[in-house]
Amino acid sequence: MRVSYQAEPREHRNETDVQKWLGDNPEYLDATRIKWSRSLRNWAARDRQIEISSDTFRRSIYRPFMKSSLAFGSGLNHERSQVPRMFPEAGMENYGFYCLSGGGGHHFAVLAVNVIPDLHLIETGQFFPRFTYEKLDDSSGPSDPQGTFDLTDGRVSGDTVVNGYRRIDNISDDALQRYQAAFGDGVTKDDIFASIYALLHSELYRSTYTADLKRQLPQISLPDTAEDFRKFVEAGEQLLELHIRYEEQPEYSLGEEAVFGDTDDLDFYRVQKLRWGGKSRTPNKTQIVVNDNITLTGIPDEAHEYMLGSRSALEWILDRYQVKTDKDSGIVNDPSDWGLEHGNPRYIVDLIKKITYVSVETVKIVNSLPKLTLRK
Repeated sequence: MRVSYQAEPREHRNETDVQKWLGDNPEYLDATRIKWSRSLRNWAARDRQIEISSDTFRRSIYRPFMKSSLAFGSGLNHERSQVPRMFPEAGMENYGFYCLSGGGGHHFAVLAVNVIPDLHLIETGQFFPRFTYEKLDDSSGPSDPQGTFDLTDGRVSGDTVVNGYRRIDNISDDALQRYQAAFGDGVTKDDIFASIYALLHSELYRSTYTADLKRQLPQISLPDTAEDFRKFVEAGEQLLELHIRYEEQPEYSLGEEAVFGDTDDLDFYRVQKLRWGGKSRTPNKTQIVVNDNITLTGIPDEAHEYMLGSRSALEWILDRYQVKTDKDSGIVNDPSDWGLEHGNPRYIVDLIKKITYVSVETVKIVNSLPKLTLRK
């Protein structure tokens, strides 16, 4: 395609030129091979080459509790915006929370992740990272060669140099001073981030600011007392741990009804489409039918109370973990492949149990948040 397009040289080519050229050469519009976004047409107009390296392939999260592999790089993704500053290279850790505004009829929601999130993770939202990275020409300053941090115990102060990047703390010094003035000098920036994550889960907060959340990004209020602040910090740390490391959580004790068969056969656990027990018009949400071989039972009512937008966490699992074929490319998305690629054919069965645990624990933590009067 590069040779064909260059056969018609012209100075200062732009996206419109590429679009016209594609219209004249429809053989290059084959949707099974390429999707021509606006940014890719601009890339072609500037005659820029797409480079693939070992750093190109990343782990991402496409929908709640659904990780996927991602080819991430210049020319490979449409409108990457500030994401390269949040996750500049493979192996450089970061975390943050994706926030869905309540506008457009959507319910307010927030979810912490530590990999590249899709722009439409829940609906269209915004990602607030704990850190951003800035490339340095000279990597001078305090070093952190592994580029790692402990999510709940590590206390990072100041900017740190990691692999030739300055890691910038997104909690400002002004914010730190404000919180320390209110709650004591022992407050850290990690404390502030965790407390905000818990605050955004508070039913009292969401009901108090319902109208505001439909029009703008959340306002952050301070708890009344240092004791309440510490409760929010602890709750936030627990929620971050649950939501980011959901694959490492215990499995909720669900019943597992299985037919007699060869459990060593990889197809025994293969999923076509998850569904609730019972009939479609009268679903039994205490059960999830995994396939013809396995039904999980005993899902507690409180597991359905953990909502992410208009769906519960378990409903997101049922919606996404099914075989789908992309109508344009013809690519088959088989959710069972993820588990097989990671050496666990039971991955989806185990995931349902873990997300049930995450849901129940999240509801417990949210219900235990301080009943307080929020102040701006």
